[in-house]
Amino acid sequence: MTNRHFLRRALPLVVAAGLASPATLAAQGGLLLRDGFESGTPWHWSALPGGVDPRAICLPPFGPVDMSGATTVGSGTPASCTQAALDAALAANNGRIRFACGAAPHTIVVTAEKVIDDDLVIDGGGRITLSGGGSTRILGIRPPWGTTPLPTVTLQNLTFASGSTAHLPGNTVASGGGAIFKDSFANLRILDSVFTGNRGPASGQDVAGGAIYAFGQGTTTILRSRFTDNRCSSGGALGALGVEDHSLLVFNSLLERNAATGNGGNPGNGGNGGAIYVDGASQTVGLCGVMISANTANARGAGMFRVSNDGVGPMTIDRTSVLGNFSPAGDDSQAGGLYLQGLQLTIVGSTIANNTASSAGGLFVWTNPGSQSLTMVNSTVAGNQARTSLGAGMSIASGMTGTLRNVTIARNHNSGEFSFASAIAGGQNVAVSNSLIADNTKVFVWENTSCNVTHPGSATFQWPPQNAGGQNELACAASTTFLSPQLGALGWMGGPTPVIAPGNPALVGAVTANCPATDQTGAPRGATCTPGAVEMP
Repeated sequence: MTNRHFLRRALPLVVAAGLASPATLAAQGGLLLRDGFESGTPWHWSALPGGVDPRAICLPPFGPVDMSGATTVGSGTPASCTQAALDAALAANNGRIRFACGAAPHTIVVTAEKVIDDDLVIDGGGRITLSGGGSTRILGIRPPWGTTPLPTVTLQNLTFASGSTAHLPGNTVASGGGAIFKDSFANLRILDSVFTGNRGPASGQDVAGGAIYAFGQGTTTILRSRFTDNRCSSGGALGALGVEDHSLLVFNSLLERNAATGNGGNPGNGGNGGAIYVDGASQTVGLCGVMISANTANARGAGMFRVSNDGVGPMTIDRTSVLGNFSPAGDDSQAGGLYLQGLQLTIVGSTIANNTASSAGGLFVWTNPGSQSLTMVNSTVAGNQARTSLGAGMSIASGMTGTLRNVTIARNHNSGEFSFASAIAGGQNVAVSNSLIADNTKVFVWENTSCNVTHPGSATFQWPPQNAGGQNELACAASTTFLSPQLGALGWMGGPTPVIAPGNPALVGAVTANCPATDQTGAPRGATCTPGAVEMP
């Protein structure tokens, strides 16, 4: 059979040589996405390499609202679409607002936050920008305390730009949300919208959301939207702080070049979650079809930070790419890709690659009191860098249970003397099966390079058999074969996320049990399969 992977053009990713600066990574992020996202009208996205439509990777839970009978802002001309006209439409409160401002894109600058306290849909028709002018938050969603049932605010086909709460004190939660603040007792839905250049306070604990801060109860759902160049103390783009009745769900969206600008972490003055910050207890969080690229954070989770304080936190990451995120050197620099703590975590069909931090370059999975688990299937962890310690690819707390199955962990690098391991550090109770662990490197050669503990599990293939100092490597799994997989470049091969295909024919059918139905690209597997995330025919 012809190898379908090698008939497709694999678009290699830009991999940092050494430790790249945030500016370099931002530039790499732009190069990375240039073939995948149009640089013109930002809510129209072209296909990713391989023909995948990024707006349709995952099936969303709902679609746009029909705007028949909506109150209209404007009478058909740009001059008629003013802040006063928007105020009048909000005061009319018939539940739906649309715009008649002419055929060209139009910006309405607001001089004060617009408060919404009931069900409402606002549709910009793909042509309207609401701007805070760099001096005010744009929308505050503030139903009366204790409102039931929770009202739902839907914002679709809009751009939110230059909203700002940067002038507000950084010691209060209410200062977050440069463009939108969702208070408790409300649901928020965002569809086909763009958030750019919004700002929250530069520092402060639990002050989050350069674009959106969702606080308290209710579900925040984001579909087919784009967040670029937003900044706040934590959660450069999105912040969420809540309890068990709060959910954050993001589908088919791009979060690129956002920044968490605080320092010291939490407790401290922020700097967690370059793109997304979620804290609290028991919230449900889901990412599906999301790209988190070239974001920065001064502390933990340059891509995303999520902690459940009570150790009860379901989270699913599905067909998501976490690429080229960066945390600068420092004691608080941890998890260039994802910082995840206190969760029941499932990662499927996803890639965490080319992220950099001082410790735990790609993925940091830790525990709070309680029982937490990690399940990772058909996923790739590659090219991540740790400057000092912990796993360059991933670091897993000893209290975690779970399984890594058909995972590829490759070419991660650790520069530190006390680096533990460059593929997987810790996690001795997490089984590793059907996986490829290859070509990971470290500067300090006199200890095991790939793993610092042997995990339970089977049918795992590892390379090289010796570290750079000539000592035999510790096997990463209880049943491990040392064999070079002859890995190709990291790139898109027809699926929604970039992958690395093996090239050694000895791996074909090498796994004889517990094969997933498909591989990371969506190609079918049989009863026997190739180890790692990508199937060989």
